[in-house]
Amino acid sequence: MKKYLFLLMVLIILFVTPQRTSPMCSQADKAKLSEILNKTAKYCERVKSIALFYVCQEEIKDKMFFYHVSSAARTTPYGTVEIVPSKTLKLRRTRNYSYLYDYQLIKKGEDLSEQRILLEKNRRKKHKENAELEVKFNSKYIIYGPVGFLSRYWQGYFDYEIIGQKRIEKKMAAIIKATPKSNNEENKNFAKIWINEEDGSIIQIEWEPESIIDYVEKNTESWVGNLETAVVWRVTYGIEKNGVRFPSRQHIQEFLVTEGDKKYIRNETITTFKNYKFFIVEYEIKQYP
Repeated sequence: MKKYLFLLMVLIILFVTPQRTSPMCSQADKAKLSEILNKTAKYCERVKSIALFYVCQEEIKDKMFFYHVSSAARTTPYGTVEIVPSKTLKLRRTRNYSYLYDYQLIKKGEDLSEQRILLEKNRRKKHKENAELEVKFNSKYIIYGPVGFLSRYWQGYFDYEIIGQKRIEKKMAAIIKATPKSNNEENKNFAKIWINEEDGSIIQIEWEPESIIDYVEKNTESWVGNLETAVVWRVTYGIEKNGVRFPSRQHIQEFLVTEGDKKYIRNETITTFKNYKFFIVEYEIKQYP
């Protein structure tokens, strides 16, 4: 399968061959980056080649934040007191929602499908088959997120740069920034990616706010000036089976940003993927050497 779809809200990652390092890297960095990208390309080919049948539970906590413009009293030149809006937002209230889904993904050959059963909503028992996610931001085929940045197909359409290292799970992880090239017409997503240096597997991906299609910093007029919207989207792949990493956590934050770059969180959605049951995780085609 040449292209895999990974939907984030309306963010679409459509899933060509190296070389792909940043011209700003030193020779040593280029060599290390090339080695890492070669390993992670092989890893993505493994992800693409496996037959899958697994179920897990999605536990979702969704929190909305509501604000009002704070006010202040001032004395006018005439000696009277008036109340005027200040330049800050004040949290008025929050609203919490919770959901529990049974999630199933099946991939056989070119056929790929996922289904959900809603088990609980706000701690009340439910049973709704073929359920849709009821949160503002949702994802589809999240297992294939790394493929849209690091597969053999897409590495020719991105520039990569090592921006740090971090020890995770007793393994050293390289933190790589992926920037779309000018010839990349259909996958203009920016990301930071945590990669296991030993086997090239992807530990975590964080999408940069400006790369989310159809949700790029929308302006809103307010008493505190123009407010822009920014989103941070992070997926952690912390479950391993047969050399493939599966999602363990998804953390999405939406912010209102003032002209002075002050951030006010507006929505936060945390998804925990748990109670995995694997029925099939095996390779359908010959692996790349």
